[in-house]
Amino acid sequence: MSICRIGYIVSILLIFNAGTTSGQQWNAGININLVPLQVSGTENYGTAALPDYQMFELNLLVLNFQANGGFDYSPIKLMDDKLGLGVNLNLAMGYFINPKYEGLNGAFTIDVPAYITLRYGQRSTKDNSDDFGMGLGLGFNYEIIPFPLGSPNLFLDFTFGEGQFVKFSYDLVKNKFYNYLSSEGYVPVIQYRQIGFQYGFVF
Repeated sequence: MSICRIGYIVSILLIFNAGTTSGQQWNAGININLVPLQVSGTENYGTAALPDYQMFELNLLVLNFQANGGFDYSPIKLMDDKLGLGVNLNLAMGYFINPKYEGLNGAFTIDVPAYITLRYGQRSTKDNSDDFGMGLGLGFNYEIIPFPLGSPNLFLDFTFGEGQFVKFSYDLVKNKFYNYLSSEGYVPVIQYRQIGFQYGFVF
């Protein structure tokens, strides 16, 4: 799903439902993202006089820890207050840790995930008073730092008690960072996807 398409859908929701009763809720949480990461490059297996550059691949598992703030807006109510269609916008900032590869030992991270959501029960609308709720979201995870990349993303969350929630997210497509290698041309030197877990509160 392209950025333009998401923006179009969000605009339609906001314009045609601006006058309806809606749910506007803020949330905050802590993210732990598992990031299977593949690094590719060239290494000289020969000598300085007779170089023999060959491709290598290295598979790593990076941990990305983030603090997340988000906003839910559910302008379309279905089934009275039981089902809500809306949007979920987030800003996540943190740090990824990988002590095993020089040059990728760690870096600050900033992500901006945005979703179209369908929620049932708690959090579906602001008026809903159920003790439990679940939500499904499809959107795009914009990554600003350390790599200006992004991927279509899917999430499933569960809300319980006094606004506590757990959220699971998954990049549907691998992020690929390309670089020019003299022996290979432009190749994806870094490839990864994020598999996220978040615990947080609605307020």
